[in-house]
Order: sequence, then C-alpha cells, then structure tokens
Amino acid sequence: MQQSQWQQKAVQSFDTGYNCAQSVFVAFAPALGLDEKTALKIASTFGGGMHRGATCGALTGAMMALGLAAGFSEYSPEAKDEIGGLTRELVLRWQDQFGELDCRDILQIDPCDPEQKTSCPRSRNPGRALPKLCERSGSNSLRYLAGA
Repeated sequence: MQQSQWQQKAVQSFDTGYNCAQSVFVAFAPALGLDEKTALKIASTFGGGMHRGATCGALTGAMMALGLAAGFSEYSPEAKDEIGGLTRELVLRWQDQFGELDCRDILQIDPCDPEQKTSCPRSRNPGRALPKLCERSGSNSLRYLAGA
C-alpha cells in the first residue's frame, strides 16, 4: 500500500467520524487480511486515548496494525522480543515526531471534555490536529509494514 492511499483512507475515515485508532487501523487492515468492519470494531475502544486522554489513538491504531502484520500467535522468546523491538522503535519514532504519547499532551486539551474540545484555539483543534496525527502515525507504520 502506498503512503498516499493509506493517508487518504485514514483521513477519510476520520472525517466520517471514526476515532483516530479506528482511522489508522482500518486503513491497513484489508491489506493485512482483516475486513474493515472487524477492524473498526476492534479499534473502537481505543479512541480519545482510550477515552481518557492517555496514549493517542493514532499510535495505538498503528500498533494494532504492526501487531497484525508482524505479531506472533505462537509463543517463543524470540518472537516476543522481535515484536517488542519493533513496538519500541515505533513508539520512539512517535516521541521524536510528536514529543508526547498522550492525547491530552499532544493536543494540549482534555479530549474527553466536550467544552475543551469545542473551545480550544483553532491551531489545536482536534478536528484539525487528529487527521495529521493519523497521517503521520501511518507514515511511521508503513516503514515497518512494508518490510513485514
């Protein structure tokens, strides 16, 4: 999947109303053998930093895609270490790019507070910031998924 296709799907999903985790995960799921409906259901609980402003949904969506592409289903210490290393690398790239892991820190609001979401300055408005987060988390994920 080319980056432009992935970004387009993620932003389209977000614009439709899906959360960041859903938007990122559903963009990758079909190419990884998972239907869109199932992907949307799985990721539905991860939006808004798991609905508490914690770890960003765009990041958790990217992590789910990484797990689907390179995760393990039969235990071995090597498989566990391999996916752990890929996950750490994805998280480090995220931190390098955004400086933070949590929605509330990235957006500088509590994304669970409807008043803060609607009254935050336009430059930090989740409606403007979240599609960019979805795009960028996907760009990082693509590097891993292309090789998986």
